[in-house]
Amino acid sequence: MNMLWGFIFGLSACKAERLGVRVPPSGADALTVEDLQRDSFALGGPESLQRGPGSPGAVTSAAWMQERLAQMDTVPGYGREWAIPLGDGRALVCGQRDGEQTDAIVVLAEDRGQGAAGGAVPMAVVIGLAKTWAGTQRPGHTLVFCSAPSPGGLQAYLDRPVAPLDHTAMLFTIGPFGEGALRLSRVPNAGGPPRVQVSTARPPADPATDLAEHLDYRQVLDRVRELRAFVDQPPDLADIPTAP
Repeated sequence: MNMLWGFIFGLSACKAERLGVRVPPSGADALTVEDLQRDSFALGGPESLQRGPGSPGAVTSAAWMQERLAQMDTVPGYGREWAIPLGDGRALVCGQRDGEQTDAIVVLAEDRGQGAAGGAVPMAVVIGLAKTWAGTQRPGHTLVFCSAPSPGGLQAYLDRPVAPLDHTAMLFTIGPFGEGALRLSRVPNAGGPPRVQVSTARPPADPATDLAEHLDYRQVLDRVRELRAFVDQPPDLADIPTAP
């Protein structure tokens, strides 16, 4: 029956395209290079390049994350609130999309407070991942999308999780994220949910040159689509090397 409905939907989409009605892409195809560039520049541009404690950029980036996650069909992670203030203008920002299962997958961008690959791009990746599920059927797992300042933001989430930790199937922490191959590393923990660190093979060597305009966003898009597959179908922890 599922195959039949898929065939009927395909025929309907093709007919709509022939009539000049554009059928919006969904899933991984919904995300574009332009999406990632726009969010990365907004989060790592002149006003937000420095996002450390007490900076205007910290406030700007938290507000941008809230607005963009709301546009991606997520709901506030904390009742009616998107964010938990952490002081000095910094905030833990989370949105949620309910799934068919009660267990959750959490994707959390770690923002080091400056630069593109060091924080702006990981936050853009979280927004982009949320977009790939916007307007689609309910995902298998409940999905939680967050950004958190580093250090301290991850622990703040563990202290105030959107989904109960004992019902969290996997926690992906993202950063630094730029060009190069996708790297997954299992992070040993004590009693918390299974945690996997996601980064790329070419992290920035110098924060002063870690600028949004220096990245090849075609590569970044490819890495995000790879990551989406892992979020959609979490890998077996035994197949992931332990972080050094």
